[in-house]
Amino acid sequence: DLKTLEAFLQMPLTERQGRHLVLRSEGREYYRSIRSAFNVLRQATEHVREQSASRQVTISLIPLFGMGWFIPRLRGFLRENPDIDINVVYANHRNYLSDAADLSIRFGVGQWTGYRSEKLMSGQMVPVCSRAFSKLHGLLDTPDQLATLPLTEHTLIYASGYELAGESGEALREWLTRMPFDQPRLIDPGPRIAQLSEDFFAMLSDSHTLLTLNRDEVAALCGGGDAVEAAQRYAAARNLTLICRLDRDGAWICDGRTPPLHIPAYPVDVVDTIGAGDAHCAGLLAGLSAGWPLPQAVDLANRVAACVVASLGAANPPDRHQLQQRFPLA
Repeated sequence: DLKTLEAFLQMPLTERQGRHLVLRSEGREYYRSIRSAFNVLRQATEHVREQSASRQVTISLIPLFGMGWFIPRLRGFLRENPDIDINVVYANHRNYLSDAADLSIRFGVGQWTGYRSEKLMSGQMVPVCSRAFSKLHGLLDTPDQLATLPLTEHTLIYASGYELAGESGEALREWLTRMPFDQPRLIDPGPRIAQLSEDFFAMLSDSHTLLTLNRDEVAALCGGGDAVEAAQRYAAARNLTLICRLDRDGAWICDGRTPPLHIPAYPVDVVDTIGAGDAHCAGLLAGLSAGWPLPQAVDLANRVAACVVASLGAANPPDRHQLQQRFPLA
């Protein structure tokens, strides 16, 4: 409802004038921004209706947009259009030729050969931190300022491709490549891997860096063919450790020195894959932060990801008790 939407946006969209409720300027601007999104969805739906009697529309989304914007609004759309079956799939790849969806929603400049694109809304990525952190360290804008952070040999640095890509991520990329080689780093390039240069990954060579990649990201960074073999070759060439997330085929740890180590997946009935990669990364971070060996941390990540894909939406990750209930033998 309106109150829920205003609470989510953290701003009022309407104001009362006499007996009437009218849109504020912020509300009118927001309405203009989101109106095109549902217009595109309706156009795609009409196209599919003409092509097939199934009336199913497959929409490919990146997780950030899916969880933060699309999924919360999907229920209302389905309530108004009960004859439409929406199939939402999680997408990490950049190769639109392999995209079998009827409609894809991506971040980018909108120039994809062979595809008609329409801008839905503008957006930007900004760094955030806790108030306590900002009071203690102040605002950090440059690699030199980042270098003043008190890091120990046990401090685990985590960085996502969303923060690393583009001009806004330049300071963070430089900081990561300039820190001591034995400083533990976990990097999850995610869908932005195509926007990270090979030079960036080359400068991480011979460092204590973990790269966590799904199947498409392995192909983008390491080349085609068998994903595990490609990751192992890349790990050996760069002296890095790669964690390959291969869905139902489990995860593989490839360090280029020892044979790839398989960490089996936990079989579940998959309901929604949006957020699976983020959930896996969260479980991995939790295990590593607790001091667990890498294989045990990856196993925990597999369990967390399995719980998330077995339910609709990724807003309710499992706690330790829920993990023990679902996987009592783990």
